[in-house]
Amino acid sequence: MLSTNRRERRIAARKLRRSLAEISPLNSHPQMQSPLFSVLPPEIRNQIFELAVSEYEDTTRPYDPTDDYYRPGHCFPKVINTDLLLTCRRVYYETNAIPMRSATHHIWLGWTTMFRDPHRTPLRFPSLTRKHQTELNHVHVFAYPNLPDLSALISRQQFRPKHLTITVGWNYDWSSPNDEDFPMSLDADWVLANNTKLPDELEDVKIEFEALMRRKDELDRLVKIAMLWRFEMRDGTEMVADKSTSVRRWTRYCKWRGPVSPPWYDYHMVTVVWRRPISSSTKDED
Repeated sequence: MLSTNRRERRIAARKLRRSLAEISPLNSHPQMQSPLFSVLPPEIRNQIFELAVSEYEDTTRPYDPTDDYYRPGHCFPKVINTDLLLTCRRVYYETNAIPMRSATHHIWLGWTTMFRDPHRTPLRFPSLTRKHQTELNHVHVFAYPNLPDLSALISRQQFRPKHLTITVGWNYDWSSPNDEDFPMSLDADWVLANNTKLPDELEDVKIEFEALMRRKDELDRLVKIAMLWRFEMRDGTEMVADKSTSVRRWTRYCKWRGPVSPPWYDYHMVTVVWRRPISSSTKDED
């Protein structure tokens, strides 16, 4: 009975997606009785829609700084209000792409799931329609160094975001006083192993390298090497790193402390951005 119910739900969901995909101005009421459509120009109306249904931080509900998932970019829950999409077919037609396009979609790989933000819904590829794939704008991946999960993710045909952020960290085992005994290393193949290539839709890749402050110098040396990496895309183009980096320091506070544990840990984060090289034709246009 359970499998039958699940199958019926999937069929119903598929029918709903198809009916929504068929919505267009040709089969929708023009709504010209509303000033929103009869008075405002499309440019102003689109700005209103962007403000109404884009993802935003709910700053009225700050996270506890001692939460395991508290970190830069994860200090407040993210919210998308989609009530506007339910008002009429024309509004739905003009706004339905905004929530997917405006959101940052998160993926936690391997052991990083222990730090998963429970207020962010992880991206699930089986549920992505072709339309969603084209609307996918920004994906943020939390990954562990030198494990194959990342390349397996990037190699998926459904993985076609415009912007990709990868956070990779060391020294999350705070209970280990001798973590310096484990050298910090990373290889470009970690990102693109087994001849994996980046999707052509990508405009940039941002990698956030982070470690406890006591290993700052070691991390800085690794970043200098990483800036020489080149990432090949499916069309043969190679992404190259910007010459400059951004650096920040952030603090994780401890909820559970051992007899010798400090009340907080300071982190050193260095961000490097890889982009497509500017083509000669683009330079001529500029």
